[in-house]
Amino acid sequence: LLPLTLLQELRTGQQTGDWDNKPLCRVQQSRYLDSGNAYLVLTMAKPSPPKSGVNSSVSLGFLIDDRLRVLVRWLADPAVVRRDVNDTCERCRVTDCRERAVPPTIWQRHQRNETLKATLAQLRQGMNPAETVQ
Repeated sequence: LLPLTLLQELRTGQQTGDWDNKPLCRVQQSRYLDSGNAYLVLTMAKPSPPKSGVNSSVSLGFLIDDRLRVLVRWLADPAVVRRDVNDTCERCRVTDCRERAVPPTIWQRHQRNETLKATLAQLRQGMNPAETVQ
């Protein structure tokens, strides 16, 4: 999410003339919903020479653990943005994501399958064992 946001910010600054020709850098704490792991993400965005009008970004992510909390003393600073994220848009269950690029098709399919499994399990529980088809 941070790289997309930063690239959008860079493009907007270039189009409006507000960009000062310096790389944009941001930091964010990203908590992955499914695993619960959190990462400190440092991202930089800048134009990609030699092509004019093409921008790129690079991100470094560091697993937030006890060691990182000791090394990065400003990790708890309230100015550091914190976001819940997921691996890909297709797998993400966040409904109010501003950066969603495509629908959450894989997550929706998984939810449908889980609902179907639960419904089938309920139907099986209500059946007489003699009625169960093998």
